[in-house]
Amino acid sequence: MSSDVLEIWDQPKPIQLRRDRGVKGTHVSTYTPDYLLLRRDGPALVECKTAKGLARKLADKPEDWNYVDGVPYFVPARTAAEKIGLPHEVYVTDDTASRYLANLEFLHAVQLSQPVEVSDADYKRLLERLTDSPTIFDLCSARRGPEPAVIYALLASSRIFGALKAQLLSQQDTFRIFADRAQADEFQEHLLQTYRTALDESSETDLAALLRATPAALAHATKVYEQIKEVLDGKRKPTRNDYRYLRRLSDPEASPGHPLAACLPDYRSRGNRVPRLTPDQVRIAQDVIQSHWVLGRCKDQSQLLGHVDAACSEESIPKISKSALRNMCLKIAPEQVAYGRLGIRGYHAARPPVSAEHATVRCEIPGLISHIDSTQFDVRSWSIFKLSMFCEPPWFYVFYDEATDKALGAWLGFGKSDRFALSLAFRDMGARQKRVPPYIAQDRGGEYGSTFWEQLLPRFNSAKYSRASGAPRFGGLEETALKQINFRIANRLDGATWADQHNRAASGNKKSRATARLELAIIIQEARHFWFHEWNKTTHGTADGCPDGLLAQGVQEFGHIGHHVTCDLSYLIATSIPVDITLNKRKGLRCGYREYWSDELNAIRRPYKFEETRLDPANPSTLYVRCDGRWITTHSRDHGVILPLSDEGKFFENYRGRSNSRTAREEGRQSHERIAKRMEQLEASAAAAAACDEADSGAANSTTPPASPSIKPQIESIDFDRLPDIPFLP
Repeated sequence: MSSDVLEIWDQPKPIQLRRDRGVKGTHVSTYTPDYLLLRRDGPALVECKTAKGLARKLADKPEDWNYVDGVPYFVPARTAAEKIGLPHEVYVTDDTASRYLANLEFLHAVQLSQPVEVSDADYKRLLERLTDSPTIFDLCSARRGPEPAVIYALLASSRIFGALKAQLLSQQDTFRIFADRAQADEFQEHLLQTYRTALDESSETDLAALLRATPAALAHATKVYEQIKEVLDGKRKPTRNDYRYLRRLSDPEASPGHPLAACLPDYRSRGNRVPRLTPDQVRIAQDVIQSHWVLGRCKDQSQLLGHVDAACSEESIPKISKSALRNMCLKIAPEQVAYGRLGIRGYHAARPPVSAEHATVRCEIPGLISHIDSTQFDVRSWSIFKLSMFCEPPWFYVFYDEATDKALGAWLGFGKSDRFALSLAFRDMGARQKRVPPYIAQDRGGEYGSTFWEQLLPRFNSAKYSRASGAPRFGGLEETALKQINFRIANRLDGATWADQHNRAASGNKKSRATARLELAIIIQEARHFWFHEWNKTTHGTADGCPDGLLAQGVQEFGHIGHHVTCDLSYLIATSIPVDITLNKRKGLRCGYREYWSDELNAIRRPYKFEETRLDPANPSTLYVRCDGRWITTHSRDHGVILPLSDEGKFFENYRGRSNSRTAREEGRQSHERIAKRMEQLEASAAAAAACDEADSGAANSTTPPASPSIKPQIESIDFDRLPDIPFLP
């Protein structure tokens, strides 16, 4: 969030650390810093640690971690960084980091969204109301009070202040506003001290024990204490069960201090606490488990028991039972066992998911964070284009708002890692919302790690949140929506994969996946109607309204969030895909099997030096090239028609390759054919979307209301026996 930071690189190349161990020699290891920052005063290496993590490092490795003039340092990394001319810093976060970061993200988004202008008179009038440090809700609900967007704009410009590390800006009824920074800091310190002195879950005081107790445990403690009072008053003799509670009340160390807390049931002390194995048996079993079970040398517990018995026989120690060995093996973490057997990949595969608060990125402010997700359609589609007449099953790419679950933009692509569909979904979101969210949560797909996506987000001042590799997300509203639209369109079609389970395939001698086909225009029409006319106008779960209503309410409370975009030529170029082209002297530019040209190229002296080339995914007959510092729009000479095709789908052209390398010629031909096929699929998708837009605009201009799409798409009957069979793709 600092304006001094120009670029951030995550996990740079490792550096070599050398530690002097005295008589043991020099220990050499590698170390990878967390970040490499490029600031205005120069680059720097940064290591991030929490306050608890730093305290643990200082206690465990005092020779490597210590303080210099009150600043923590990782001494070996600092020494190694100085040798290459870079400073090394340790950034420490405390318990206020989550609230502070959430507030900074929101204020940063306010600055990107063209904040409202506040006159000097309104600013002075607002300062007069800050004498008793009111909340945002009190200020905005008062007579002639300002809008919340005005408060956030003044906070972002540091003209008014608040406890950003102790309170959340989204909670307008509790966040207090101050006119002086010193007053805000004093209130923040007092509030943080109150939070930190509150009872911890691990505290053993009487009040903490009573607060953690369940209603059933409190009822049990009240009943027992009433019976104990009768014994203490001499009304009756104690029973065998009463002696345990009397011992707690008489022992100050065993009792937390409160008589009612001493009567709480202690389930941990019940049962047999006497170990059944001797220390020698435990030592031998642990050594064998570590050397055979954890390291992956033994994968069966019966075989492992044999090694334990052999080790016990060598030292004349009684053998242990199989159940005892099984209980000791269960105490080993599954990821450690998987690491010994399968390496680092097995470790990550067996590692349990992180907690829900770290697995998902949630927010309360509409428009701040969006979520991109994708799913594959269950059946194939067909179009009027010859090459892509029978397309592979398409993929849905949809952007959702995390606060309201509103569908912001969507597109259909072809391929699991399709940069073209991701670009068009991003373009559709900008065209519909006129804004781009400042933060985007995403999965770990291949298209989200491409260089194109990494360059597109900073172009619109957006940052990405990648989901943890060990924390998959299932059952969310976004995933439910994708499953629902897939079921409505695909799984109710005769010949789909679901229908094949009930012996209702389209043809008895063909696979249902290969014969189930649906027109691409119908898929796009049904999907758009579902997301933008049904999903956004329906209340989901326990929400207070539909996504459209919640977003409109959020705009009134927090203002417009995000970076404003204009769908002009620069926006189209920024959302286009970088491609490789070749230059022919007579034919112009060549991409795949298409030729592009523009009259502006005649004014440039040959040979051309192209700095960058981008293909428009919505219109593959348009290619943007950057030459001599300016962008030139070129068009396909054949106006969207590629070279003729044979019946087998091969191109009729004399491909010029190296005559002495047949392999290189074939690989080049296949590469061009893949690009040409993808361009045909893009044109089919763009043509179907244009047809849907034209139909929607015609229905909007007509006097009669348009008919809503049916739940079960109605298409013309197709004679599948006359169509060529499509090989089943796994």
